[in-house]
Amino acid sequence: MLEKLSSQKHPLSPQQHNRPSNLSKPIAMAVLALGCLFSAGAVSLVQGQKAALRQKATEVKQQLQTDPVAGLVLAIQATGENQARLPWKMLPEVQSSLLSAVQTARERHRFEQPEPVYTATFTPDGQRIAAAGKDGKIHLWSLQETQSQILQGDGQPIGSVQFSPDGTAVFGNPATAEGSVQFWNLQNDAHYLPPSKRLLSAAFSSDGQMQISGDKNGSVQLWNRQGEWIANLYPRQSRSITAVAFEGPSIVSGGADGNLTLWNSKGNLLGRLWAGAEVRSLSLSQGGQRIISQDLNRQQAFIWDAQAHRWNQFLLGETATTQSAILNLDNTLIARGNRDGQVQLLPLNPQSKTAAAQSFRGHQAAVNTVNFSPDGKTVMSGSEDGSVRIWDLWDGTLLSKFRLQDWNKGEILPTIDANQQKTISAQPDGTIQLSDIQGNLIGQFTTGHQTAIQSVGFGKDQETIVSVAQDGEVRVWQASWQGWLETACNRLQHHPVFIAASTPEARSAKATCQRQVWSAQTRSTQANPSQANPSQANPSQANPSQATATQTPQPAPTAAETRVVVKLGEQRVYVYQGDQVQASYPVATGKTGWDTPTGSFRVFEMLQNPAWTHPMTRQRMEPGANNPLGSRWIAFWSDEANKIGFHGTPDRNSVGQPVSHGCLRMYDEDVQALYEQIKLGTLVTVEL
Repeated sequence: MLEKLSSQKHPLSPQQHNRPSNLSKPIAMAVLALGCLFSAGAVSLVQGQKAALRQKATEVKQQLQTDPVAGLVLAIQATGENQARLPWKMLPEVQSSLLSAVQTARERHRFEQPEPVYTATFTPDGQRIAAAGKDGKIHLWSLQETQSQILQGDGQPIGSVQFSPDGTAVFGNPATAEGSVQFWNLQNDAHYLPPSKRLLSAAFSSDGQMQISGDKNGSVQLWNRQGEWIANLYPRQSRSITAVAFEGPSIVSGGADGNLTLWNSKGNLLGRLWAGAEVRSLSLSQGGQRIISQDLNRQQAFIWDAQAHRWNQFLLGETATTQSAILNLDNTLIARGNRDGQVQLLPLNPQSKTAAAQSFRGHQAAVNTVNFSPDGKTVMSGSEDGSVRIWDLWDGTLLSKFRLQDWNKGEILPTIDANQQKTISAQPDGTIQLSDIQGNLIGQFTTGHQTAIQSVGFGKDQETIVSVAQDGEVRVWQASWQGWLETACNRLQHHPVFIAASTPEARSAKATCQRQVWSAQTRSTQANPSQANPSQANPSQANPSQATATQTPQPAPTAAETRVVVKLGEQRVYVYQGDQVQASYPVATGKTGWDTPTGSFRVFEMLQNPAWTHPMTRQRMEPGANNPLGSRWIAFWSDEANKIGFHGTPDRNSVGQPVSHGCLRMYDEDVQALYEQIKLGTLVTVEL
């Protein structure tokens, strides 16, 4: 009976089906409560993560005000933490802090030496930097490796250094009048002091064929690359020569009297400029068309105006606040080192909008020297605090710029990206503002457009911003946090803060870069070797801040040296370029008893419209149609009392005959042509 009853089925009413049992109801309530609790906990956890990341973003911007490099490290770390904790969303505040860090912290390298730095420059190959100063040594550091070399000197402070074009030799010029020029041969690690202790300045010519020096007597001398004397340049300055430079066809010297004296490569005086006070340093560039001078009171630029046929003079800075200043390669941007430790970038023309004024912070004492890199992408600074730092000129957000004619005029620039995540707008103050779709500011871009922005929007790739100005200039900007992170990581890759990585923040940031940037770059390079150098694969889209010194074009090999050969038996002179004859002219040679000397010599004096002194009576004849030297004089031999050289002559019938007092007479039009083909130091060989 019991079995029968238990096997019977009793249908339940609908109400009975839906009614929970006394046991299942508490369970359901417990599960529901647990689910709500879990959901609330997850939301609370996410909100806590967001709050922590926003707090770190705030700390980044605060840190940028006092220690920009530390701020950049913190921004990279915050980006990595955001990826790890909230991989589905990069917070606007974190993006904004990364953008601010990239725009503010431009320091790429930092090198330290124990004593104040007075001068710093790049080696010709762009792979190393050289710095010198109070300790009298030249410190050489590699830009890409942790390698260094010290050139030991004589202990005297060094005020400037200059490398030979091939980088195998270097001059160290003294920082004080009590010192003397030093010379290092890097091929055999030899250190030399010049025979004369009175040399205060020395430099190499831009082709490496000659050297120039200035001494305490106000004299400027030329030497060949073997160290053999070629010529003295006249007139002498009234006081010591404290700086010299030799670039292309131009030579310039600066002295304690405040004058800049200019010659061409033939030794002809071109004129003088007034610096204002004792000249401390000189640089000459653009084929001798630009001079940067620093004196006791100020730094100046002299730029040759070919149309007006005059020098234009620009004040770069006054020593009351500025320790050093220099112009970039296109004469638009001044880099200035200040007494308060800041490095400033300023447009040469204050009214220009091509570059906004910027300041780099990091040095703890006065900045004694600034110098642009050979590729024009970075600026170097050396300080009293013993540090040398290299800064990016570009903040890493501007990718390229071009003219409107190279742009598809029919293309519409969307102001909202395709993923509906970001918006872009141009502000009345000339900046570009990036925000998320809720209106939270991500960051701003300083355009540098010279005219108002006409339109702005996202590029086709959605990762760039395109701005078009009324003057037709188009600029393309990096608009993604991934691009900013790449710039930030590459900027610190060879920086001591990453090489040593002594703090938890630095180690965490370096790990983020290794994981998110450098590993990806390695994979990309392996997959597509042509992208190993992005600026070569796609120059128009290259990021200027990512260019390295290895991309610097190297100068082409110099042409074979011009030389002159006189064949006395033929009564002719031949001009050679290497082994090829370029020209030949008839000459009159020395008569018996006044024979033209044979051997190898070098041109040491070149004059236009020279005066003539009779070798016997010493009577002087001024330049003119009847002057026996004609319109040109080219000397190559001297016994300290007399000189022998090429010159024109009014006696045309004498050319081709052995009738002179040892000189080589030429038709006036021929000696003028020869004059243009050679320069001081040209080899002259006289054969029978």
